[in-house]
Amino acid sequence: SLVGVFALFHGHAHGAEMPGMAAPWLYGLGFIASTTLLHGVGLGAGMALQGRLANLLRLGGVALSCTGLWMLAGI
Repeated sequence: SLVGVFALFHGHAHGAEMPGMAAPWLYGLGFIASTTLLHGVGLGAGMALQGRLANLLRLGGVALSCTGLWMLAGI
């Protein structure tokens, strides 16, 4: 539920950034396509590297979490 709430606000932020001359449907479809591609690549890489480089994947997750906290703190 919490992730869904953050996703809603994240989507709203991107919608607010939409250029005035952009077609809303095409703009939205571009975001959907790029989000699908990014998730697919991330899932594929995670599944491919799961057995071999599990510690590296965990380290990457920790680094991303720390970066998010850093940005949230406004440092």
